[in-house]
Amino acid sequence: RNVSVNEFICIAGKNYNFEDFAEFYGCWLGDGSAYKGNDGGYHIKLAVVTKERKRILYREILDRLGITNTALEERGYHWYDKNLCLWLMDHGHARDKFIKPEFMDAGVAVSRKLLSGLISSDGNSETQTFSTSSAKLADCVQIVSFNAGLSSIVRQVESVNPGDKEEILKGYKVRICHKQMSPKMPPRNHSVVNYEGKVYCITLQNHVWFCRRNGKASWTGNCGHLTLEIGNITPCPAKIYIGEGICQLEFEFLRDRPEITYEDKKGVYQDQTDVTPARVRE
Repeated sequence: RNVSVNEFICIAGKNYNFEDFAEFYGCWLGDGSAYKGNDGGYHIKLAVVTKERKRILYREILDRLGITNTALEERGYHWYDKNLCLWLMDHGHARDKFIKPEFMDAGVAVSRKLLSGLISSDGNSETQTFSTSSAKLADCVQIVSFNAGLSSIVRQVESVNPGDKEEILKGYKVRICHKQMSPKMPPRNHSVVNYEGKVYCITLQNHVWFCRRNGKASWTGNCGHLTLEIGNITPCPAKIYIGEGICQLEFEFLRDRPEITYEDKKGVYQDQTDVTPARVRE
């Protein structure tokens, strides 16, 4: 959905500018909390601690949303709003926070605003890295980055919680990439994996799906490709047009091993260790 079409979003019965709320939403996911206090009030907080940069940015975002009943306390902004608080409370706690579905596919503009809020709150703007203790939130951020026209990598990290037991804490870092849009598979990352069982191939209408392995995600297609290489050995130029129909393929399923296989003929592509792309010859 493009924000130019859906300019506003209704949250807890109130309309907000979609892009502005997405940025606030990202800031809150990183630095915010929402809870019902012992006083019966519904509290919303945005922590800035001692960072002047965050104090100025969060104040600007709240003003754009029309949230003016806020108090600036020692550690950040604090205000009461029952409806918005209940909506925000439905996000789990620190280690199981997530992004709600309506923001997972809201168009490029909204996705980029959401990422901006996330990086501004619990991220590093220089490395474009977002940190969280929630595996689910890290997965959501990776999907949002792809919807924003970017790419990202999720890494699991560990840190020691100082104390008597020195607890090992697991966290996640999402590195957002603005330039490297194509996945790289250098030979050093190739490996042979022993496997026994069935191999399945996904079938979709457009043959494209989103997959991830070891934290690296990409858009991919069917597992097999058939390449037809055409050579011109004459001095005359040759042209090939789409839909011309230049060959016919026949597939046969054999129950027994044939007398002569491609391996027996020692074809040039047998036992290849890398992808052999098609070549264009003049």
